[in-house]
Amino acid sequence: MKIEELIDKYFEGETTCKEEQEIRDFFLNDSIPEHLKEYQPMFAFFEEEKNHQNSMQELTKRESSTESKPKEYRINRKFIIQSIISIAAGLALLFTIIGLQQHFNSIPASYVMIDGICYTDEEMILEQALNSLNEVSVDEDDFLIQLLSEQ
Repeated sequence: MKIEELIDKYFEGETTCKEEQEIRDFFLNDSIPEHLKEYQPMFAFFEEEKNHQNSMQELTKRESSTESKPKEYRINRKFIIQSIISIAAGLALLFTIIGLQQHFNSIPASYVMIDGICYTDEEMILEQALNSLNEVSVDEDDFLIQLLSEQ
């Protein structure tokens, strides 16, 4: 079959894949008749585009096969980092709770501050309280005398 017939058949949409490949192969040669040179850019473009798509598919396959392992590694690494951070936060919370508990347990139930010093001995606290009350208390007789002297 002549190439002109194949080109006509191509433009009518009746060519097979094998015939289309023959047309592309024909236009890849340097010895193209002058009256068919106008078709060369079109069929050369199709061949270049086909080669480009094939190379892109191969590149995509290679990238997907090489990227799958690092992606899994990144996911595992991210999971490990998040786990470590979670554990650290839990431990920090646990130590904070233990520290607060020890702090509140170390404060005695009964204490008094005298001149900036904390006293926890209950007998000494009671004695100091009674002494303070005695210093400020007044007998009834003393109270009446003070009232009358003020008038």
